[in-house]
Amino acid sequence: MRKMRALCPWLERSDIHVMRRFAELELLASAAYAQLRARPVADDEGRSRRLLDDYRRLVALQIVVARELGLSPAARQAIGANSANAPRDIVAEFAADEMKERRAKKPGDE
Repeated sequence: MRKMRALCPWLERSDIHVMRRFAELELLASAAYAQLRARPVADDEGRSRRLLDDYRRLVALQIVVARELGLSPAARQAIGANSANAPRDIVAEFAADEMKERRAKKPGDE
């Protein structure tokens, strides 16, 4: 949440509950993704694991919450937060940070 407040100058104290939900969804989706990468996505009969559907739902919900917070260029424009001091694609920055952290981890760290 600290990172979000630092990167998103348009967020206000009243946004804290939605910010918390976004952060929680990020943690849950990241954990689900790590589990999906660690094991096969489908069982021996070719059926996808339930975790894949759960992950898809978490990500879809996170996109809705991100839109409410103005974390994409289109969402910021819709809420009028697209100004000279906030031209970044925050979702892309979060994704880039996540990829950096994953690359930095050693295979047995999870």
